[in-house]
Amino acid sequence: MVPYRISLVGVLGVITTALACSIGGSSKHSSDAERALSVEHATDPLTAHRPAVSRTNGLVPAGHPLTSMAGMQVLMLGGTVAQPSFELPWVQIPAGTFHRGCVPADNECLGDERPRHAVKLSRPFELMATEVTVAHYLRFARVTQRSFPRQPDFKQTGVHPMVYLDWDDATAFCEWSGGRLPTEAEWEYAARAGHADRIYGWGDELSSDRANFGTNVCCDGVVDGSDQWLKTAPVGSFPPNDFGIYDMIGNVWEWVADWHAPYGVGPVVDPDGPEMGFGRVARGGSWLNAPSVLRLSVRLTFDPNGQTSNIGTRCARDVPTMLAYNSTAEDIPSRFIDGALTGS
Repeated sequence: MVPYRISLVGVLGVITTALACSIGGSSKHSSDAERALSVEHATDPLTAHRPAVSRTNGLVPAGHPLTSMAGMQVLMLGGTVAQPSFELPWVQIPAGTFHRGCVPADNECLGDERPRHAVKLSRPFELMATEVTVAHYLRFARVTQRSFPRQPDFKQTGVHPMVYLDWDDATAFCEWSGGRLPTEAEWEYAARAGHADRIYGWGDELSSDRANFGTNVCCDGVVDGSDQWLKTAPVGSFPPNDFGIYDMIGNVWEWVADWHAPYGVGPVVDPDGPEMGFGRVARGGSWLNAPSVLRLSVRLTFDPNGQTSNIGTRCARDVPTMLAYNSTAEDIPSRFIDGALTGS
């Protein structure tokens, strides 16, 4: 395990520069992306790091077509793709109250991470257990005829996170899938997973055994500890948090619904951000960013039209009151990845 505690001096510059230097790479049409999917083999990332999780309950069960790029190619590219009925990897997040923003032990917080304040989420909601993958988005693009985003200059398989998504792309995918983008409050609540005072999701020391992030000096990925991916990692390659959510820290930044705005003083209930703003918010840090940028309270303000090789998304959706219950990662049906590929 490799711990990190790096000064956050000039973090906005680090974030901005890191994002700017991630924009390289040539544009590709969806046919190029489809061909790229057939050249690499996906593995079973969700069971490799956590032996206690059975392959039946893992997000990529043994023998599933997702573990074979040949199988994925047949399922995704063969025949006609119908309107979707697939099930994304949803985990139900209980209603509750938490403290949002800079935690007491963190001396590196920026102004927009303060003041720390109580937030009540009065209703449970569902959040994707993983980031939206290339396989998910490719199916969406084929069905809707939406232009496929440019692809990065590094290879990805169907189980890697989809990147080069702008805010509208992320919103359109989530709405097409029966969901929406999470609010910024929902995102941080799910990322903290019941641990109010932690700088990171698991404690106060960042470790390459828990997340995929970059070098100490901008701007590139690094291979270290359990992080064996220089660029993006397959979703679910690191242990989940206590809500059963994977990769809330690192891998790719994740768009949320809100326009950026300063935090107010005092408790709030179900905040959904201002109606207007100068930038949308992304959370979580990425494979390209320095370790200090991955603190849970860091807020990235970014042009909603921006597209980079380290921004993706995950979706949320509302839970009907009569169906609300307390779920855990073990409740996730193994079929949800099946549906993403087969439409079943």
